[in-house]
Amino acid sequence: MGTDIILENINLRFNSNYIFQHSINFHTNKKVSLINGPNGAGKTVLGKLLTGLYTGIFNKVASSSGKFISPVGIVLVNNFDKYNPNLYYYHPQATDIIMVGSTVFSNLLLISSRNGFNMDRFHYSINLLKAGYLINDFKKRAIATYSRGEKQKIMLSILYSLNPNFLFLDEPDSFLDSDGIIGLKKIVYNLINDQSFFFISSHNQSEYNSFKPDIINLDIKITRNIPPIVINDHNHKQKLIEVKNQTIKISKKVSIRIQKFNFFSHTKTIVYGNNGSGKSSLLRSLHENRIKIKVCKNYYNLHSIFITEEPDNQLFFRSIDYEISINIQNFGISIDEIYYSALKFLGNFNKQISELSWGQRKFLLVVLALASKKKIIILDEPFVGLDTHYSNALNSLINYTINFGCSIIFSTNNINRHIPFNGQRLKMNHHLLIPEYIYD
Repeated sequence: MGTDIILENINLRFNSNYIFQHSINFHTNKKVSLINGPNGAGKTVLGKLLTGLYTGIFNKVASSSGKFISPVGIVLVNNFDKYNPNLYYYHPQATDIIMVGSTVFSNLLLISSRNGFNMDRFHYSINLLKAGYLINDFKKRAIATYSRGEKQKIMLSILYSLNPNFLFLDEPDSFLDSDGIIGLKKIVYNLINDQSFFFISSHNQSEYNSFKPDIINLDIKITRNIPPIVINDHNHKQKLIEVKNQTIKISKKVSIRIQKFNFFSHTKTIVYGNNGSGKSSLLRSLHENRIKIKVCKNYYNLHSIFITEEPDNQLFFRSIDYEISINIQNFGISIDEIYYSALKFLGNFNKQISELSWGQRKFLLVVLALASKKKIIILDEPFVGLDTHYSNALNSLINYTINFGCSIIFSTNNINRHIPFNGQRLKMNHHLLIPEYIYD
């Protein structure tokens, strides 16, 4: 098996701390290299290194004889012409390849034209949006009006029209529902047949086994753990919220319809559904008091906290210690030994937020929300971007917090990852909230 790309002793520092220290060999005859590693191992850093968003490895190798001693290490590339010049980096939070204020169709047409218009690719992207992803009104609706998962489907469809030689997909399945993952695999399969080469980083390796990928492990030492915590059997749950038969207007054309649900103390509730079904709108409406509720209304208004699916919108981007102190000051939280142990997953508290991976930043924000012990804690996709280690810790923390009498509601695109689930289940289907299993 030939080795086309060799990264030797790559050492990248940020604020005097190493954020990437690895030596890696890539075998491009495999067509897909799957990057494994826990949160903080350097998967995103690797993608940005390779595609030039950090020190431009490939851009500098292009003008050399195949060997380049960079400021961060030694890079050897054989048959470089396979990759130059179409190198692309994609992350679910990256929107730099699109204009979110324009329609999906306008973006697709513009990007296709920039890269040498190919009618077959253009029509494939359109059919994928319509049939595979069920994205409608793409000639009228601005991208900004779609849900987070739908935006990801749109960006993946547009990527297909770029006809890249080399593509680094950074956790591309993170916000996708089951239909979205099927469409993602179709895109990868078709581009492989067109001689594209993929790096894919993911916490869900099983989704890509059909490509028989070259497995690259970025290992870091994990020394901390939180033991499993179960929810105690509480016989006297207090009903906090009761909602029946309501319609909440989200926009001129979109409304959420609610049949019935109840929130009790000492319980957790999961809201699941496909991308665009209205989960985030429901949770935000709950927090903003746009839903008429019965029972303990004033108490609820004073004791709820909402964490969005995008952690970067709610962080100050200073040090971990600063984020903790601000939350103690604003919410009066008390970080006991369990929450403190979870926060130590992130390393030294003097570390800057920008040194953390996206998944670690999300974990930090969710842990601080749970430590507030607010009566109602609302979490939008809290497990997205977390590896197994962090996910297990978060599950334990949720159960631990519930034992203080809290009611925790969170959303997911994939209910199968949370089965068995010991709590209430609510299903969102085309903006209709269906009580699948609730307490009375």
